[in-house]
Amino acid sequence: MFPPISTSKLSPEEIGVWLLLGGLLVFGLGYSVFDFIQRKRRRSQPIVNVPARVFAKREEVGGGNGISIHTSYYLTFELAADGSRRELAVDGPFYSRMREDETGYLILRGTECLDFVRVSQPVTEAPPPPTLEWVCDYCNAVVPHSQSKCPACGSIRRVTSPLPE
Repeated sequence: MFPPISTSKLSPEEIGVWLLLGGLLVFGLGYSVFDFIQRKRRRSQPIVNVPARVFAKREEVGGGNGISIHTSYYLTFELAADGSRRELAVDGPFYSRMREDETGYLILRGTECLDFVRVSQPVTEAPPPPTLEWVCDYCNAVVPHSQSKCPACGSIRRVTSPLPE
């Protein structure tokens, strides 16, 4: 496939370039394997449904000075069971539809926030089983929780209604 490389014909600069390329390849493969293991571990965790209140919202802007600017969004939830607080990273659309002091059920998988279902009154009782689907606000299609867009219309807007009694 490739002709044999004879080190006697390569200059020190060429050897350095080959070593650098090999190092980058090994690093890239190692990172890919590590990322795959982390995702598999995260997806194997159970989905839990916790009564909570949106305690605070926070944005963090990074980059600049010739680097592309990006914004990270965080929500702090106060859990009704023990009053503890958890800050979770969320995406922009999810962040924008949340308001401080809203109460409802926080649906989590490990440290990943899957959804927050609002209810009109504060919740303290045991939560209902977790919802594994969401309803598209545009076409009313039922979409699996693993998908962020509706396969029927491509919308990311979700119906926000209280849990059924």
